[in-house]
Amino acid sequence: MPADHSAVDSTLGYAFQTLHALVILLRAADNESVSIELTDDVTLHHSRSTLNSPEETRLQLAHSIRARMPELGLSSAKLWKTIRIWASEYNPNERYFLITCAPICSELECLAGDADRAGLQRLLEDEANRVVDERDRRVHAHDERISGCRAFLGLSPALRFELLKRTTGLNPRIETFAIGTLSRERTASGEANDWAVSQSIPKDGGRAAKRLRQHRRALG
Repeated sequence: MPADHSAVDSTLGYAFQTLHALVILLRAADNESVSIELTDDVTLHHSRSTLNSPEETRLQLAHSIRARMPELGLSSAKLWKTIRIWASEYNPNERYFLITCAPICSELECLAGDADRAGLQRLLEDEANRVVDERDRRVHAHDERISGCRAFLGLSPALRFELLKRTTGLNPRIETFAIGTLSRERTASGEANDWAVSQSIPKDGGRAAKRLRQHRRALG
């Protein structure tokens, strides 16, 4: 019988969350702060320098020690759980990051850059409407997704687009996992107005203690 790594996976996820927050804090400006499990898994609280700069950068982190992860797709429970949180608390002055070590389906690849989100919005609306319809007709309970689907459809079409426009989904290269070094893109005036997760560390199997030592060495 294969070993049950569920507890190890969960413990490592919490440890990674803390390490991720530490890296962000070390690279944040002096007047910025970081919280864990307050408004999101990890949140960078900015000191707003202009009206267009974000108040917060919120991060949802999905980490696992599994050698193979199922693809993150339009029907994934993790995606809709994240949408439930962000749609129900949407703030136009926030930025949103979904960071996962799972492969990402082609429909979600637009979240990794500046590509147009209109097509993705239509696909998510179709999926959400399907889930709600099947729930209402008692075809399928969709317990893990129904709240997210309803929260997304509860936004106006314009706000759905704005939410997706402010959302970035990151899938690191094969065999790497983003740990969350935040790099700033600066405007001509020198003000930091955007954030992106850029650094990655090796992803290796093994026990939780071994993985934690690898994270500590990577943080150096």
